[in-house]
Amino acid sequence: NTTAESHRIAARLIDEGIKPDFTAEMIYSVIPYQKAKLFGLALESLTLSEDGMIAWISVSREMFKKTGTSSADTDEFIDYIRSVKDIQVAIMFKENENGSVKVSLRSKNNKTGRCISVDQIASAFGGGGHQMAAGCVVPGPLNSAINTIIKAVRDQILSSNS
Repeated sequence: NTTAESHRIAARLIDEGIKPDFTAEMIYSVIPYQKAKLFGLALESLTLSEDGMIAWISVSREMFKKTGTSSADTDEFIDYIRSVKDIQVAIMFKENENGSVKVSLRSKNNKTGRCISVDQIASAFGGGGHQMAAGCVVPGPLNSAINTIIKAVRDQILSSNS
């Protein structure tokens, strides 16, 4: 998604003294302790479906409270789950203050180069996105939301394979 103009701007910034390595480290390699603790708690919830095609984590209101963090501290978590080997769909469930659950869905290409259209799943619940990244909000409680979305993802996988 980078354009030639983006590179020209970056070159001008470097010419003005910006240090790319330091900037990248501050953006991508430095996180607050509380966020690291939240990620640890979220990883404890990591679950893999029996068929190995779906991996998911959940972040409860209690986890946010325990670590002094907020929903914004989870932005990159789904990317780690998406990197689990051989899965087709990664999901993150975040419990909102009002009890609803924010669902983030990510798909990746399988061995045949096809992917599960997670936007179709999200749109069925009033959300949106695109084929490989989508989201929606569903009613809680958290465990109920997880069961509902996992069933919808399984159904989408089955319909995609037929």
